[in-house]
Amino acid sequence: MSRKKSKLKLFISVFFVAATALGVFVLVTTLSKPIETAKEPEEIDEKQVFIDSLSGHAQILYEKYHVLPSITIAQAILESNWGNSELASEANNLFGIKGDYKGKHVTMETDEFEKGERKTIRAKFRKYRTFFESMNDHAKLFVRGTSWNKKKYQPVLEAKDYKKAAVALQKSGYATDPDYADKISSIVENYGLDEFDQVNPSIKSVDLNGSVKDNAFEDVWSKPSKDAKSIKLSSVQDFVGENIKVVSKKQKGQSVWYQFQINDKLVGWVDDSAIQLSEET
Repeated sequence: MSRKKSKLKLFISVFFVAATALGVFVLVTTLSKPIETAKEPEEIDEKQVFIDSLSGHAQILYEKYHVLPSITIAQAILESNWGNSELASEANNLFGIKGDYKGKHVTMETDEFEKGERKTIRAKFRKYRTFFESMNDHAKLFVRGTSWNKKKYQPVLEAKDYKKAAVALQKSGYATDPDYADKISSIVENYGLDEFDQVNPSIKSVDLNGSVKDNAFEDVWSKPSKDAKSIKLSSVQDFVGENIKVVSKKQKGQSVWYQFQINDKLVGWVDDSAIQLSEET
């Protein structure tokens, strides 16, 4: 009986020592591994998102008014600092167009060049409801000209490439900056904006009201998800309960995509299956 007890004690002792050693080994191994931290979400390229938000409408306007989309987008980038200028934020004015728009304007300081010297003045600038309204007015300015010269911007419309259009812009007196044409051309080249210089029949301008379906789980993109360089922005679930305005429609094969805005601000593109239009029954 005592021999059995001795063997049992020996077995327990050996088991305890082995278990302790194994525990120490696991602890040391675990502590020696680098601590894994949660991955940061991918940083969104806000500049590409800005380009994507305007490119479709710029192509729509090109078909109607013949202003090269690369010029429209490059001017919006330069004049509004990627949509972040005070004028763009407060008045949705992307192009620095002065005066009144439907009786609305804001007064701000601006730099002008006179005889090669920069000076700061206060001026009235047109105030718009949305970025697209600003783009529409910009295209119409080129077509209609000014009250004192109806054909002031005709050379811009006749230009067949962005370089000639940029030079025509400067010669027409759109801006007083002596380097304006070079700046516009550089922006076009740096961001490949001339890829948009063509009519895109798959994109249409629309004006539809609607809402996000409660059971929709699609993502919102900077442009239709299968398009090159498209960026995922958020989940459409973030906008359930909001009144949305569909402003553009694009046919992608068998699917349809909507570009929408909320409170007059562009949000992104989403598959039409996620949207309940007010006109639908």
